[in-house]
Amino acid sequence: MANFWQSDRARYLAPIVCTLAVLACQTTPLSTPAFRHSPSSVQNGRACFDFRDLGITCLEAGGWQNYAENEFSPLRYISRMDACADGQIVVVGILNLAIWDGRTWSEMDYNISQPEAIACTSSDNIWVAHYQGVSHFDGRTWTEFLSERLGSGEYVDSVRDVAIGPDGLIWVVTAESIARYDGREWIVFEQGRGWDKHHYLWAIAVGAQGKPTAAYDSGLLTFDGETWTEHERGYIGPKDVLVDSEGRIWVAAYSGLEAFDGDLWKTYTTRNSDLSSDHIEALALDGRGRLWVGTTWGLNVLDGQGWTAYHMHSSDLLDNQVNSLFVTGLGPPLPEPVDRRYGAIVGQGESNRRVEACAEIPDMLYFYLEETPCQNQPFVRGTITDEEGRFTIAGLPVGRYYVTWQVDEDTWSVLDERVLVESGQQTHVTLR
Repeated sequence: MANFWQSDRARYLAPIVCTLAVLACQTTPLSTPAFRHSPSSVQNGRACFDFRDLGITCLEAGGWQNYAENEFSPLRYISRMDACADGQIVVVGILNLAIWDGRTWSEMDYNISQPEAIACTSSDNIWVAHYQGVSHFDGRTWTEFLSERLGSGEYVDSVRDVAIGPDGLIWVVTAESIARYDGREWIVFEQGRGWDKHHYLWAIAVGAQGKPTAAYDSGLLTFDGETWTEHERGYIGPKDVLVDSEGRIWVAAYSGLEAFDGDLWKTYTTRNSDLSSDHIEALALDGRGRLWVGTTWGLNVLDGQGWTAYHMHSSDLLDNQVNSLFVTGLGPPLPEPVDRRYGAIVGQGESNRRVEACAEIPDMLYFYLEETPCQNQPFVRGTITDEEGRFTIAGLPVGRYYVTWQVDEDTWSVLDERVLVESGQQTHVTLR
């Protein structure tokens, strides 16, 4: 394969045992927050990124827009979001589901436990994958399909992803099975009924031809309508998968971005590309063929010319940890990154202790000599407290950081919440 980018178009199980009942709901219009709506944004499309309990950032033709989470907002404790084929946006969270129609939000309460994924074609065709099942909203009522209909494995209650094919078929992935629904019956594929080996499955996508692809813990399962084929790879922690217009498969994994053309694999990491992090959370393609990559340390866009990265210090993103994303239409124009002044973290702790600020979750289970919980991170800065326990970690780009410090020779600790560093400001913390 001469060129991997030729197109210009183109946790393991820890469920909380609970009772799940899905109820019929009525929507309630909300006036705020509202996305901007203009002919240019419709033509170019928009890209939106969610940050769980912080809210959503959208990039449109007019630039960046933030829709922050608060107690009056429908954007509370976001799990996933999707853009429907009719242009409406659906956000699913722990407490509610919210729909934006271009003018106002409509919010509905529901009783779904641990939502994991969402797929929609319109506001009257929404599917939510969740613990112990998958549920469908037809615009008026919910219908729940329990996990016992989706497979027979030990971990079938862990329902991880859902996708809607161009033919209208529904595809659902549990930890150990794939189920297909045609509106009348479910057909289950699993070990012994589709493939021979045991796999932990994580995500599914359906290509333009209606053929599904599922990512498992060390490879892919592809389906040609009759046979499932295994493609071993050995990546770590797959989180998302998609199929582009040329049939290439892209996998978001904890070990980097994987691409598979049916014969050859290619891996993008911070070591061989301009990716900002190897920990990939979400993927999307726009109508220009650009690949949007959400990581735990920034947003990345790959086009025919290379990578463009955005962080809090170079854009108006609410956070650097992208949980999920979508892009509509051609996607928005890419703005030039900005350059904000650095800030610092200053504080007080024990004397002569190592203190570090890092971009991603510290590894508190490290077992490597002369290493720290922030080892191998894409961004880390550190210092030593003075004789009175004071310290300053300077030269920090705008962002939210985990702060960890050495308690004694064998023990480290980490602050409960990330520390926000703002442009040109010092943020004060106390290590205890």
